[in-house]
Amino acid sequence: MVKNDRAAFKIFCIGDKGATALTRPLPDLIEFNITHMGLPLNFPTGTFCLISASSIAAQVLDRAKDMDKIVIVYNEFVNVITQHQRKNELMNRK
Repeated sequence: MVKNDRAAFKIFCIGDKGATALTRPLPDLIEFNITHMGLPLNFPTGTFCLISASSIAAQVLDRAKDMDKIVIVYNEFVNVITQHQRKNELMNRK
């Protein structure tokens, strides 16, 4: 996604794996990282964790005001040896 037009992207890393994997190849695109989250992560209260899903959403929306759209790229767990990479477009401001 990024190789066609690097200047059009900002990366928000949620979790240690994404931050570690993307820091070396794309350091200029990383806007911020959120790491050291506890589980379970729930939306309204963040009970039993250091940061809630709603506060993550607020951070992303606040920092993406000048972006046309927000796309979440994540790995979907299938089994121990298989994960599928997925993309989900959350918001298209147009």
